[in-house]
Amino acid sequence: MSRKVDECKPLRRGIRPSSITYSTLIAAYGHADEETKAKNAFNEMLELRLVPDDYTFVGLMLAPAARGDVVGCLDVRRRMRSCGVSSTVHVYNELIRRGGAPKP
Repeated sequence: MSRKVDECKPLRRGIRPSSITYSTLIAAYGHADEETKAKNAFNEMLELRLVPDDYTFVGLMLAPAARGDVVGCLDVRRRMRSCGVSSTVHVYNELIRRGGAPKP
């Protein structure tokens, strides 16, 4: 599946990237269990000064959540907070779905 995600990269040529395009790419990598590629896309997004949102961070949670890495998911949530993004129902749903509901 990751190969198909990589094949989409040339399609970005000529398209002005946005937070939505990067969040979609990050989620695709997350679904393909390509955590490193998701993180690289996230860092590229930040370098372009695009603003991540809750969907961006849910995409970053997908790979660690799929392998049951609750600590990894909570690390993403901490990074989300450091970027000034508030937790939403989407973030909590991903944490709960993987058994990582945060303690109040």
